[in-house]
Amino acid sequence: MRFSAPVALLVSLAALAQAQQFVNFGQTCSSIQLVGSGATQQLEATCRNTSSGDNGAQVIALSTCLTNINGSLRCQFNGNALASCTGCSLSGTSLTCSCAENGTGQSDSTTIDLNTCIGNQNGRMFC
Repeated sequence: MRFSAPVALLVSLAALAQAQQFVNFGQTCSSIQLVGSGATQQLEATCRNTSSGDNGAQVIALSTCLTNINGSLRCQFNGNALASCTGCSLSGTSLTCSCAENGTGQSDSTTIDLNTCIGNQNGRMFC
């Protein structure tokens, strides 16, 4: 069976729309802040369960959702980024850290929008 271009486009858009519901936690979470320090630093927020309308406090370990690739933060499940990043700060949903470059002994300042890595589903943050 062969799909036409419009059908393929519709399927792609539907998949993208479904994927979008699982990111952008900042749209349904508030009071977003960093807690703890070092490799165990966490993200804390109050997140809305869109099904029930309830709000609840949520915490997720940043190293669970991020990796450090040659001094640059990227989304990756169980990436353990904060083992090689320090001095992290948060502005809205943008996380900035100083992360080690592979094998150079140098560090780079890197920023990532956590909305691209973390979602809120039924009041729970996940990556």
